[in-house]
Amino acid sequence: MKIILKSKSSHSHYYNVTFDFSDGKVRILCDCPHGDWKRVCRHRLAMLNGDKSILFEKNQAAQLEAVLKVLRQPGFDDELVSYYKKLQLIEKQKSQQDDLVRQLNYDFGLKLAEGIAVIN
Repeated sequence: MKIILKSKSSHSHYYNVTFDFSDGKVRILCDCPHGDWKRVCRHRLAMLNGDKSILFEKNQAAQLEAVLKVLRQPGFDDELVSYYKKLQLIEKQKSQQDDLVRQLNYDFGLKLAEGIAVIN
């Protein structure tokens, strides 16, 4: 069974987000540029998070709710939670690295301002 929902784009048109339930799996595809490259896109994530504001056609809200009800099972929910935990960890590490870069730039800027010994 396939359910196709229309997602708003950043322009005036829409992208199709397809939920394909077959062979005991769900495949979730989007025909946006990121989706074409099999990357995570904001359209799929918004729908998986139940964000109805992403829907191009508001009358598809009930279909989105039905899809989410089917997806809210341990296997799928575990994958979604794992994704967000990994993403959160990477964002924390990135923030820590940004702090290190800021400190390094500050320290070196201070040395430049105070003077660095040179050999004459």
